[in-house]
Amino acid sequence: MSLQTFAYARDALAEGQWWRIATASVVHVSAVHLAMNVAALVAVLAIWGAGRQRQGMTVLAVLALAQWPAAWWLAPDLAWGAGMSGALHGLVACWCVADASDGAAPRAWRRFGAAGLAGLGIKLGAEAAWPSVDATLPVAAELHWIGVALGATLGLGFALGRAWRARTTRGRRIRSGAAPSRPH
Repeated sequence: MSLQTFAYARDALAEGQWWRIATASVVHVSAVHLAMNVAALVAVLAIWGAGRQRQGMTVLAVLALAQWPAAWWLAPDLAWGAGMSGALHGLVACWCVADASDGAAPRAWRRFGAAGLAGLGIKLGAEAAWPSVDATLPVAAELHWIGVALGATLGLGFALGRAWRARTTRGRRIRSGAAPSRPH
């Protein structure tokens, strides 16, 4: 079996080969492509620390599955794709949005999240301005955009969930007569 059997292929999906949604993020164009994605994943997990590695792998799996149906709907000109870079961009966006909007987090961490979002914006802008010139390793920039949009949406969901839990926990403490705790 070849890469062509498992990669995202719009025509093949239209013919009912839906397994490609689950396999397209796992297969890569080349060993260099795979190495770049693994190195990026290791770097991202190292930056956000050991406490988030399990969550990171879960978010990455969700994004890896979600990016291909999203590409089907949002990038109709994308005929073929493989790899996990869209999901990796989404993981970074998820954590940056969640951190930048976490009012209980230290200011430096919120700023780090905001700086990460700015960095993502600069990278996406550079990809739009200077598309890949290396034919052996094409860049599907639209997948990066889709990954960022999906990841930012998840990150906002995490941030809202944290805020809701903090608010309801504080409300329960006040109603029970316990002294409210100060945010960290």
